[in-house]
Amino acid sequence: MHRSGLRFLQAIGEAFAVGWLEIADHYDNTQAERETARVKLATALLSVATGDTHDPQALKTAALVRMKASYRYL
Repeated sequence: MHRSGLRFLQAIGEAFAVGWLEIADHYDNTQAERETARVKLATALLSVATGDTHDPQALKTAALVRMKASYRYL
């Protein structure tokens, strides 16, 4: 794998881990609810990620904004 591809994957992984720690307490009802929220976070993260983004904080913030916006329309 190309070095920038590896940095991209590491940034996504870090963004997911930090993002989940930030919102996990909102999803403590059931294991199924937690897993659904984790999938939604991962989906939001992948939807905002671009190959040239290597900043985990920026990725996390954009994913959480996307996730929050999707709840507004439910």
